[in-house]
Amino acid sequence: MDPRVFIVAAGIAGAASLQGPIGESNAVRRANDFRYTPDPAVMRVVAGQHRSTMADLLWLRALPDMSREFNDRALKKRWIAAATNVITDLEPTFGTVYSYGAAHLNVVDRNPDEAIALLGKGIEKNPESAGLYVALAMVHYEYKKDKAKAIELLDMASRMPDIDSLSLAMLVAMKVDARDDFMAICYWAKALEEAPNAQVRAICEYELWRTKLMIAGRAAREFEAKNHRKPKDAAELRDPQLMSESVFDVVLAELRFDDKGRARYAKFDELELDRRIAQTETWVRAFREGNDDRTPTEAEFLKLFGDLPEPPAGKRWKYADGKLALVGE
Repeated sequence: MDPRVFIVAAGIAGAASLQGPIGESNAVRRANDFRYTPDPAVMRVVAGQHRSTMADLLWLRALPDMSREFNDRALKKRWIAAATNVITDLEPTFGTVYSYGAAHLNVVDRNPDEAIALLGKGIEKNPESAGLYVALAMVHYEYKKDKAKAIELLDMASRMPDIDSLSLAMLVAMKVDARDDFMAICYWAKALEEAPNAQVRAICEYELWRTKLMIAGRAAREFEAKNHRKPKDAAELRDPQLMSESVFDVVLAELRFDDKGRARYAKFDELELDRRIAQTETWVRAFREGNDDRTPTEAEFLKLFGDLPEPPAGKRWKYADGKLALVGE
C-alpha cells in the first residue's frame, strides 16, 4: 500500500481532533473582531478630494458592527470612538454619526464622557445645528443627571431655526418646574411670532396655551397645599409666591376652574379639539399604509386611536370614512 495514504489519513484525523478547539477559538475571535479602523491622518491623504464619499463608505461598513454582539465592552467602546472620529474627521458635517455614535457609546458601558466628547466635536464643527445641542443636552440630563446643563444646552438650541417642537416643549416644561415662568412663555410666544406656516403656527399656539395651563396648574396645586382648599377663581392665584409677577396678566386672563377645581382655558380646550381632529388624518394615513390601503372601521378607530377630549356641550364626536368631526347631538 502506498505510504502516502497513511499520511493523508493522519492529517484528516488531526484536523478532526482540532475542529472543536479551533471552532471555539474562532468564535471568541469573531466576538471581538471589529473592522480595522484606519488612521485619520492617513485617510485624509488617501481620500483626497473625495472625503465625503470615503466617510459614507466607512460609515456603511461600520454600521453592522455597531449593533453586533460583543464580549469585550471596553474594546467596543474604543472601536466606536475611533470609527466615529475617523468618519467625522473626513466629513465634519455628518450629523448622523455624532448622534448615532454617541447613543451607542452610552449603551456600551453607560459612560457618557466619550459621547459628550464626540457631540462636543460635532458642535464645534457645526455650531448652528440644534439637533447636536439637543443630543448633548439629553446625555447630560439622562446620564450625568445634570438638569442645569441640559437646560443651558436646550436654551442654546432654542435660538436656532431647526429646533424641533418636542425639544422646545421639554425645555419649557423644565423652565416651568424651575419657576422661570416668563422665559417659559417667551419661548413659545417667539416661536409663534416667527412661525413660517399655518401648521407650525397651530403647534406653537397650542403649546403656548398649554404652557399657561402648566403654570396655572402648578400655582393651583401650591395654593391648595398652603390653604387646604382649591382656589375659587383666578384672582386667588395673583401671588408672587405662586408664579412670577411678570406673567400674572398673561396666565390669569381667561383662566377659570371647572366643578372639579381644575384650571381650564376655553381657548386651550378649543385648540385641543382641533389638534385631535388634525391628528386623525395622520393616524388614518399610517393605518392605511400598514393595512393594504384599507380605511379603519369605526370600531378600530375608537379602540386604537386613543382617548378623545370631552366634546363641548351639545356636541358629540363622529368618525366616518377616515375623518373625525364634532357634530350636533
